[in-house]
Amino acid sequence: MKKRRIFKRIVVSVTVAIFLLAIGFMFLIFNSSSFLIEEHLLDSCQTNDGKFIEIIYLGGGATVNEVVQVRSSRGKDSEILDVFENYNHARISSLSDSSLTVILSYTMEGKPDTTLVNLK
Repeated sequence: MKKRRIFKRIVVSVTVAIFLLAIGFMFLIFNSSSFLIEEHLLDSCQTNDGKFIEIIYLGGGATVNEVVQVRSSRGKDSEILDVFENYNHARISSLSDSSLTVILSYTMEGKPDTTLVNLK
């Protein structure tokens, strides 16, 4: 009987230890810096009706691609107007009441692409 109790305690102790190690490992994995997304404001402007337009670079980590987002915000309300993958430089070329012209490139020296973003 005594051997059986000792065996049960050992099994429970090993099971708890494995469980705690698994939890610790998951904590390290999910708090790793490879999951952090780098965010930089590339350009911004304000429309005639008071909306703020921002062009934001989101740097890729291990789980996401590099993207440039065009966001519109008024107060605390924010809306993603467009997303461009595989770019890391952008600037506003022109702004009208209904559209925004954005110049995108992968590098500062790279051939730029020009695109139109609908603001309505």
